[in-house]
Amino acid sequence: MKTAAASRPAQAAPLPWWARAWDAVSLYLPVALMAALALVTWTIVQRPLEPASPRARSLAAGEADYTLHGFVLRRHDPQGRLVQELRGDTLAHYPADGLSEVRQAHLVRIEPQTGWRSTGQAARLRADDERQHYTFEGDARYERVPLADRRGARLTLQAERLVWDAQRQLLVSDTPVRLTRDADVLTANRMRYDERLGLAEFEGRVRATLAPRPAGARSTQ
Repeated sequence: MKTAAASRPAQAAPLPWWARAWDAVSLYLPVALMAALALVTWTIVQRPLEPASPRARSLAAGEADYTLHGFVLRRHDPQGRLVQELRGDTLAHYPADGLSEVRQAHLVRIEPQTGWRSTGQAARLRADDERQHYTFEGDARYERVPLADRRGARLTLQAERLVWDAQRQLLVSDTPVRLTRDADVLTANRMRYDERLGLAEFEGRVRATLAPRPAGARSTQ
């Protein structure tokens, strides 16, 4: 004879807590991963792209930071009057040296306050960044003429190398030079000319050809 207890089916043993926890986590894990992936993707898309820039390198002496070809540079005063024009085939700027170098240069400076127009040209021109010191090399020529409403002597200098200090208004040549002042012509091995005083100092072998002047005529600077 069978008892009632023996006739009941055996019940399964309950799962441990960690198994039940894993079942719950595995149920929601794919949803959580998809949400995290969507959040990361949205963050990347919203972030602005920044172009990678190489580390700036200081340029050494003799290295140009920019070059111009077939250029014309003009400068005007506050009244809009042209006071300087520089043109040439090429211009290279060297920041470490603090200067610019121009090939086949032609420089014009107009000074209304003094009444003079100065023109310099050469195969090569070197100018400092302040545009006050100019070195003309290679068939250098400098010309100084009075403006239309002024009076004065026309001055022309020709040499292989001329240094012009525009601030002090000095012209220096350490190479043979030819000076033409109106009809007068002077040549020398070296020269220093003060534009303010209109005085020239010549050294070495000096030759001069002076044009006759009418009696009573006065020389102008």
